[in-house]
Formats: sequence, structure tokens, C-alpha cells
Amino acid sequence: MKNHVYILDACAIIALINDENGAENIANLWLQASKKECSIRIHRINLLEAYYIISKEKGEKEAKTIVELINADKSITIEDTLAEIFYRAGQLKCLHRMSIADAVAIATTIALSEKDNPAKLVTADYKDIKPLEKSGAIDSKYFHWFR
Repeated sequence: MKNHVYILDACAIIALINDENGAENIANLWLQASKKECSIRIHRINLLEAYYIISKEKGEKEAKTIVELINADKSITIEDTLAEIFYRAGQLKCLHRMSIADAVAIATTIALSEKDNPAKLVTADYKDIKPLEKSGAIDSKYFHWFR
């Protein structure tokens, strides 16, 4: 049986760092990944989004430390923009009202699902992403709502 792949949205990192509602779900996924029971990944653009939010909230030094810890953690894979993610994210942004970071997160999830194990985007972005799921524009199988 293939392990599940979870793609972290920036809000998942922020929730974990700030110990917000749902943080225990993300911590549990991270623990499972450390035991090789699942795979967690984040696209570099979403990591950048988490960095700038943390930098605004807690300062640049703490933001850099957190990003360096994530980069060094063997439990998480940092994804880069491959051609299929690049073009899919561009089309999602053209067709739907969303940030480029959200488009990249969704595109990464779909692209990895098509070529790897089934992937789910770990998010709590009810404002921008949930309407896409509700309308059927993006299949609900791609989402893991952590709160």
C-alpha cells in the first residue's frame, strides 16, 4: 500500500508555529512522516509565503530560523516548480480568484497525485480555497482540512 502524500499550505505551517486550532493535526502528520508512514511536502513558494507571514508577525530572525529548520528536516520534502506545476498553477490563477501561492499549492497537489501517490493539500484556507471545492471547480479528494 502506498503512503499518503500531504502538501502543506503556508497556513498549516503558521498554525503549527502559533499553536493555533488544528496544530495538533499538523504535528501528528509530521510525526507520521518522521516514521515514514506518510510523506509531507511543501512547495518552495508556500514556504516563502509562510516565511513572510512569520517575518511580519515575529521578526525576520525567527522566520529565518523556522525556514532553516524546515529545510534541514528530513521528514519534509521541499518541492520546486516543475513544468507541470508551473503551467497548471498559471491556469488555476487565470480561471479562479486565488493567490499565486494557493494556485501553486493546488497545482502541486494535483501534479503529485497524477504521478505519485494520492496527495492532499493540508489547508484551513476557507476564504479562498473552500469555495473552489464547494463549487466543484477542484475535486474535494485533493483537500485535507486541518480545522
